[in-house]
Amino acid sequence: MTDKLTLDWIRTLESLRYDVIAREPLRARKEYGTLNVVDVLLDPSGQIRMTLTRQLGETKSEKRKSATGRPYQLFIEQNKVIIANYRLRDGEDLGAVLSEMEKELAKNVGTFNGTFN
Repeated sequence: MTDKLTLDWIRTLESLRYDVIAREPLRARKEYGTLNVVDVLLDPSGQIRMTLTRQLGETKSEKRKSATGRPYQLFIEQNKVIIANYRLRDGEDLGAVLSEMEKELAKNVGTFNGTFN
């Protein structure tokens, strides 16, 4: 991927209020309150993987010991995860595709209000 394309994609992600968290591969995250997180992974070929994670219940914590006696602190979460994959075509607007993908994911989250603001 060229530096110019990477910078263009980063600008697009940031304009959509994503926080870029890695450059190779290009990864970004957007949080909606405390219960919803959207992660985007973009590879040089234009493959997009968007994952929406919604926390369904409170995180539970428990302490356990393994068979060898090692103490562990476990955190148990109940989440709903929805994944969308798409390959960006030549000339397509990345911002428009990402916005459309977010809307499609939001339709399937259940109690989420269906909009990303």
